[in-house]
Amino acid sequence: MRTGLLLFWLALASLCRTEADIPIQPDVDVEKLKGRWYPVQLVMNFGEVNKMAAVGRDITPLDSESLNVKVEFIFDGECFKENFILRQTEQPGIFTGGNSTVRFVECDYEASCIYYATRQQLQVLQMESRLREPSDDSKEKFKKMAERLGFSPEKIVDIPQAEQCP
Repeated sequence: MRTGLLLFWLALASLCRTEADIPIQPDVDVEKLKGRWYPVQLVMNFGEVNKMAAVGRDITPLDSESLNVKVEFIFDGECFKENFILRQTEQPGIFTGGNSTVRFVECDYEASCIYYATRQQLQVLQMESRLREPSDDSKEKFKKMAERLGFSPEKIVDIPQAEQCP
């Protein structure tokens, strides 16, 4: 009985991601993040993305360690615009804002950026692109990272795009 219970807990623990499992790009250059980005793919630990379309995200550096992020999206036919500030923590590559923590996993600044965000129990791996349609190489890189972090590739969602808010 004890062996079975121990094996159960070990199996459950192996399914949980810890902060140490998440790769971090420590040399995030906030100046190079400046500009328009399009959320194009994501995978979450629970919940679904439905009735949502991404319009875009504008990032403006406030200083060398903080970002002003303006987000536009359409949910159930209604336009939403949000603005928030992300501030770098003591650990390079990790930013916080509100109740969220954002870890920049891999960002080449020219084509795509992958980040891992948490808010309470919600865990999201997301790829943003400078173009509305990322390259196949970028999609493959995202899929491999999702698998590496224990997300099911079948749960990866291509985020619908919208030109502008209605």
